[in-house]
Amino acid sequence: MNGPNVNLKFHKDLIDDFTSDDPDSPEPLSIGTCGLHRLHCAFKAAMQSTQWDIVGFLRSLYNLFKNVPARRADYIHYSGSTNFSLKFCAVRWLQNIEVAERAFTILTCIEKYVAGVQAAKKVPGCRSFQVVSAAIKDKLLAAKLAFFQSVAAEVEPFLRVFQADTPLAPFLYEYLNKNMISLGKRFIKPEFQTEFESKLIISEEKLMTAKNFDLGYGTRDALRKVKNVTEKDILVFRQECKICLKTFCNKLLVSSPLRYKLTKGISCLDPGVAQHASVRDRRLCIALEVLVTKKWVSGAGRADHIDRQFKSICCASDFVGKMKGFSKKSDRLKTLWLSLIASDAEYGDLKAFLKIVFLISHGNSALERGFSLKKSAL
Repeated sequence: MNGPNVNLKFHKDLIDDFTSDDPDSPEPLSIGTCGLHRLHCAFKAAMQSTQWDIVGFLRSLYNLFKNVPARRADYIHYSGSTNFSLKFCAVRWLQNIEVAERAFTILTCIEKYVAGVQAAKKVPGCRSFQVVSAAIKDKLLAAKLAFFQSVAAEVEPFLRVFQADTPLAPFLYEYLNKNMISLGKRFIKPEFQTEFESKLIISEEKLMTAKNFDLGYGTRDALRKVKNVTEKDILVFRQECKICLKTFCNKLLVSSPLRYKLTKGISCLDPGVAQHASVRDRRLCIALEVLVTKKWVSGAGRADHIDRQFKSICCASDFVGKMKGFSKKSDRLKTLWLSLIASDAEYGDLKAFLKIVFLISHGNSALERGFSLKKSAL
């Protein structure tokens, strides 16, 4: 089993084993469990906090017509549409948006189908129909699906980028930080947003009221089209959306790689960060402090040698140009940085530091590729 809690327990036992045999041996480095798992689980926890049961609706919508030609024929007859719902699976990381979009698109057709079979007394006796027919009575269902898409749109780019075998751990901090700030700005008061960007701390007194909370363009558009709904219902909906994003951000802060100093430290090798000398140097300092504490960089002055060698290659005239020319899609980060080292004799300590960083895992995607990219892999 490779669940997050099992990984954490294994890591704890590994540290205990190392330190008991030899107190001076290096401790295993950690930036938490799989970042992909943590972001995906934070999204699931956020949606569950709303009590909307969007996942149950999407699953039932698919199962209602799966392998039942008679129901599919009734659906086409009463709705006039041949578009059916797509399969939703809670462990498939890259399907949230398209499944929700299809459900949002055919919502009117589903309403026609339910009304048609009820009028003709051809109501299916399965639980899936009960869930779907109950869900479409919710006047705010379309707005809820739109908000689901809005949050999923923030999550899925990260999940797609980090399902790769190349060394991507140095990019984790900036990507997760960007997700946090993007969602946080939707419910943090404007006067506290600068502070939030720097400290990533959420406190109740700094949050917007539900009335001023930013729902997103798609959700607001869906909300405008809702008829015969009270102001109280809309306010409750807005409050639930606010709780959803707050839960998402809190989950990321508590359990994602963001909470580890090393995640921030190794981001000094991110080409986007490396272009800015002051930020790059601060992050390098954090990384070296962690490696010295964990006994990975030992010996008098070795960390200082790494610091000087790193700054030396960053002073090259073509350094910024190479950082700007880096492409995550076609270039390997390891190749970029090792190409800057003139000789092993002169930059031996720096090369050892780079190897340590590039061996740090950014997630379990190699083990679980079939969960999300089966079609692409085939």
